[in-house]
Amino acid sequence: QGDASGKKDYSTAILERKKSPNRLVVDEATNDENSTVALHPDTMDSLELFRGDIVLLKGKKRKDTVCILLPDDTCDKTKVRMNKVVRKNLRLRLGDVVSVHQCPDVKYGKRVHVLPVDDTLQGIAGNLFDTFLRPYFLEAYRSLRKGDLFLVRGGMTSVEFKVVETDPAEYCIVASDTEIFCDGEPVKREDEERLDDVGYDDVGGVRKQMAQIRELVELPLRHPQLFKCIGVKPPKGILLYGPPGTGKTLIARAVANETGAFFFLINGPEIMSKMAGESESNLRKAFEEVFCSTALRAAARPCWPRRLLTSARLTSSASKDRSCLPCGLVRAKPMCVRFSTRPGGRHHVSSSLMSSTRLPPREETV
Repeated sequence: QGDASGKKDYSTAILERKKSPNRLVVDEATNDENSTVALHPDTMDSLELFRGDIVLLKGKKRKDTVCILLPDDTCDKTKVRMNKVVRKNLRLRLGDVVSVHQCPDVKYGKRVHVLPVDDTLQGIAGNLFDTFLRPYFLEAYRSLRKGDLFLVRGGMTSVEFKVVETDPAEYCIVASDTEIFCDGEPVKREDEERLDDVGYDDVGGVRKQMAQIRELVELPLRHPQLFKCIGVKPPKGILLYGPPGTGKTLIARAVANETGAFFFLINGPEIMSKMAGESESNLRKAFEEVFCSTALRAAARPCWPRRLLTSARLTSSASKDRSCLPCGLVRAKPMCVRFSTRPGGRHHVSSSLMSSTRLPPREETV
């Protein structure tokens, strides 16, 4: 978007995506098939795809899977039809955008190991292989990806399975000579990645701030070679400030989930202590454990925040691991701005949404 002077605003350029013919909108499938997706024949021609091809689908949060492609004359040319199981594996909803790629090197699998999800086995007895897996895979030549979930219906019941292992590669086709194993303890639902984890699409109203944070966090973590090629040191950390309820922690969780990073949240009460020097020691231990800065929330005594900020600056600047990025979350910024602009501090101070319907921030750092 340009302003009145005709200059283009590049502050949110990282959020823009180039239009590509292989980026299609997700639509509901007309059949409930876990291994297929459907495209309009004209779309298949433009992408040089044919009926029965194996395609690689890339969704959100670095999730991908493989499916068999089928033509559908009733499908919109800008859409791809997939059922709920495929959408969940890709962390997609109806109306989201998915990229479709050719995947010609998928081989027949030699061995496949699948396990049922425990909460779908209630009231089910008997041999799961004969009742569910054998009819599901028999002469169907289904595509599988390691880590995916798929739903199998048998009679009036249905069981959800997880692909634990595939041989020889993580993508494979289950053929007539593929060995299928289902021995082992059922997979617990709480061990699975939550399908409703917060992502970029769940954060609204902070487009400019989100662009800044993605530039400071996502690029160094996913593309460190960019900084190395141009001779620029990547940021050592970021500081988000703003009133309570404006989305600081939500943004941090969204960035961690989208980049595949581990998010370790440490609240202020876990650091603060009434014993002199113990708060600094707790902070150093936190850095030693996960190489991650804490969410600084100072307590009442005015000298403690300064000591903690100094400890945080010294500890974070001593870390040489570029795969770890400290992120501080505070309500008020004056002291933190001085800390972040000192040598070895945060490279940027990125403001979260500063307007809020809740109470205004207090003057002290809390």
